[in-house]
Amino acid sequence: MFIQSTQRFLKICSSFKPKLLFAVIATAALSVAMTEIGMSDQQHTEKPKKIVSTHLCTDQLLLLLSDYDRIASLSFFSHNPSMSAMSDTAKNFPVNHGFAEEIVALDPDLILTSTFGHLSILLLKKLGYRVSIIPVASNLSDIATNIRLVAEAIGEEERGEAIAVSLTSRIDAVSLPDVTMRPLLAIYNQNGFTFGQEALITQLIETAGFRNLGAELGLGIAQHLPLELLLVHQPDALMLGDRNTSAALANELPNHPSLRRRYTDIPRIDMQSHLWICGTPFVADALDYLVEQRIRLSQ
Repeated sequence: MFIQSTQRFLKICSSFKPKLLFAVIATAALSVAMTEIGMSDQQHTEKPKKIVSTHLCTDQLLLLLSDYDRIASLSFFSHNPSMSAMSDTAKNFPVNHGFAEEIVALDPDLILTSTFGHLSILLLKKLGYRVSIIPVASNLSDIATNIRLVAEAIGEEERGEAIAVSLTSRIDAVSLPDVTMRPLLAIYNQNGFTFGQEALITQLIETAGFRNLGAELGLGIAQHLPLELLLVHQPDALMLGDRNTSAALANELPNHPSLRRRYTDIPRIDMQSHLWICGTPFVADALDYLVEQRIRLSQ
């Protein structure tokens, strides 16, 4: 199958003029994302034995749901401890960068990816590879849904249901003190990025009893927040993301002298970003931590 797939891959690529290739792939990929999000190929009844994940979020769900001997490769993000809550486990597996030629060489019987996946997924589908596209979780209920989608795709429905039910129970068990004040929390990450409406972290923050400055400003899922706006709105607490001491301009804004002078005495919430970047069961740990911080602020 590898030789046949490679031949089909080269034939497809050569059929496009170079200047039109990107436009063709982009247009078709948009159609794929709109029509097949979260859909696994129903014609397959056997459990896939060689699974490739090309996205950080599907990496972790795959590690939680599958036997390890069925995992052929994970995305290169999976080895990054600041992004993946399962980086130590992921380091036991080879990585890919989402490129079609890498994945063809692995000859998988299932590819897990997301709506933010690489455009080469289109070529892999044209080559006949089975692809399951899992949407990015934007709220807490999406996480259990995605767990079940991945579990169905890999043939581990029972395991997926157990994890989904356990996660939902933990979220439902969250309780807050009876207080009316909802402190204003500002997220300010490297390069001055914050998270606003329709972001998973926003629902986590609000469920824990905070208000999110990015959402109140009407910002998008992930967007740059000017330092001046942050200084003017005077949040009650700051989440500056993972502490990063590497020499890079991206790390300078959260360490800006104006920020330090203005907010010397306000609480800092140091929550590891790998707990909430993806919709995985680890968001329950993030939620518990945020609730602890909210209770601490009310005392």
